[in-house]
Amino acid sequence: MKPQNVLITGGSTGIGFELAKLFAADGHSLIIAALDDAYLKEAAIELEMRYDIEVTTWGMDLSQPNAGKLLYEKAKAAFGQIDILVNNAGFATYGYFESTNQERDLAMIRLNVETFYQLAHLCLQDMLARDEGRILNVASTAGMVPSPMFSTYAATKAFDLSLSKAIIHELRERKSKVKLSVLCPPATRSNFQQKAGMNKVSLFNTPLAMDADDVALAAYKGLQKGQTVIIPGWVSKICMPLLQRFFPDRLSLWIVSKMLS
Repeated sequence: MKPQNVLITGGSTGIGFELAKLFAADGHSLIIAALDDAYLKEAAIELEMRYDIEVTTWGMDLSQPNAGKLLYEKAKAAFGQIDILVNNAGFATYGYFESTNQERDLAMIRLNVETFYQLAHLCLQDMLARDEGRILNVASTAGMVPSPMFSTYAATKAFDLSLSKAIIHELRERKSKVKLSVLCPPATRSNFQQKAGMNKVSLFNTPLAMDADDVALAAYKGLQKGQTVIIPGWVSKICMPLLQRFFPDRLSLWIVSKMLS
């Protein structure tokens, strides 16, 4: 694949940064947008020194209203076009629904849903006009089943997963050359669980959990192959569809609540 402009949200740490390394290794130019300027600068220095590529970083709070549109317009003005979108930025809150901070939950909804939607919508319009381009939407296995103690986050990821599957069908029906893949990571050991206050959650010490670099590699390979729904790890590939399709809701909710305790 020839070098392309890759926009990665949340690309300074975790899965996003591991994906940035893989794109950089293939010689692509990177545009990384994330909240923390310090992490962004460190990520850019490492990527440029190791892979000899151009890395542009923008410190932005993508949980603000209309942030997706603002980022899209900024990227278009600077680079002309976005060839590959990695719609990755997101965070979670953890705890009983009524005990979580409402303002933080609403910021999470804006980031995981509104910004996610805006970037996919705007980039897809451009890609369809050119009849080329790729989008990697990052959902979660949490979006496949309701998740007690993780309720609002799981609901946002159910939106991301449902939206992505519908777009995939629309593209396939029109025989478009534009490709969209949706990544459903399992519990991933990174700073994600630290920010969510989930360090003591048992799920991250089970075979369902994976390291960020392994998740990113599965996602990258799946994107290159045109895989539509990417579920890294054989344990998750087996367990999550079983919970989703064949277990009664009450039983699947009980299993998930135990894993998230």
